[in-house]
Amino acid sequence: MRNLVILITTLLVLVACGGAEFNSSPTKTFSGIGTAAGVNETGDYNLIISGLNNTLTVYQNNSIRTLNISGSNNQLTINRNTSVGYFLISGNDNTVLVPHNSGITFISTGIGNVLIKY
Repeated sequence: MRNLVILITTLLVLVACGGAEFNSSPTKTFSGIGTAAGVNETGDYNLIISGLNNTLTVYQNNSIRTLNISGSNNQLTINRNTSVGYFLISGNDNTVLVPHNSGITFISTGIGNVLIKY
């Protein structure tokens, strides 16, 4: 019973903090509709994309700890020498372009999401 209480308390803390995959790094959120934008942050950060029909570019030498796309019909280009830790796409019909040898992959719970290596 005591272990169950500890487990429930731990889960509640994780939910209250926004989930287990996020961390103390700053979070950049993009939720536009039909726009083009560039992302260029210094240091580790989390990136959340929740808009529709956007064209986004993450410039070189970025360090993304957690990348989450919940929007749809977005095109995201990740430039060379950018690292991505945890990458989840829960939206639909998103296209992600990554450098050929980057090792970047994503988990998709949405439909029609595509990874293109350039």
